[in-house]
Amino acid sequence: MKFFLIQRPPAGSDEDRSFGVDCEKTDHAQNGNANICPECGRALSMLEWLPPFEVELTTFGRHYADILYCVDDLLVSDRFVDVYRKAGLTGLDEFIPAQIVKLRHRRKKPLEPIPQYFRAPVKMSKTTIDQVASEYEWEDCSKICPCCLTGPLIRYKSQIVDQNTWDGLDIFLPRGGRRKLVSQRFVDACQEHNLNIGIFTPAETFGNDGFPWKKGHLQK
Repeated sequence: MKFFLIQRPPAGSDEDRSFGVDCEKTDHAQNGNANICPECGRALSMLEWLPPFEVELTTFGRHYADILYCVDDLLVSDRFVDVYRKAGLTGLDEFIPAQIVKLRHRRKKPLEPIPQYFRAPVKMSKTTIDQVASEYEWEDCSKICPCCLTGPLIRYKSQIVDQNTWDGLDIFLPRGGRRKLVSQRFVDACQEHNLNIGIFTPAETFGNDGFPWKKGHLQK
């Protein structure tokens, strides 16, 4: 199976001018606890967003997006939910209605009515990133947690999934990974129904260098 990162369209891109939407939580948003590794105690997520799920939207295009990227959370449209269910996709725990409390249009008003949006928590998966194949470089390899595979990471060149560990989810947070991933099935369903999603980047081509001035150490 091929996997992809799912990202908001870059500002000023064709996709952004078509369906770009900024999504911000309100100032009084309530937070719970982060997911914590039971072995090393490191946080594996940002703080959980608690209800009510109230957001402020700013549109940049002539259409509404079917996925909104709200810090570390996803909001999805009713159109997306319909496609997701009919395609038999997996990985989203539930769809919880969100409330739009402020709506601004930077350019012209979108052509269609605003959809109903839902908060869609993404499952943490046992699917594992092959950190050796992905060329993860660490400040100290001895501090990598064997349970969650996190540690003092400096950079990585890709996000290659260990295919033997894939649990069949179509959107998920991988063990030892840094970003949400989606399957080829997820991409195909979105493209078949012309959903306004964003940018799909092949996981094996996506890297990041958080500390370009530091020398890292590869795992053996």
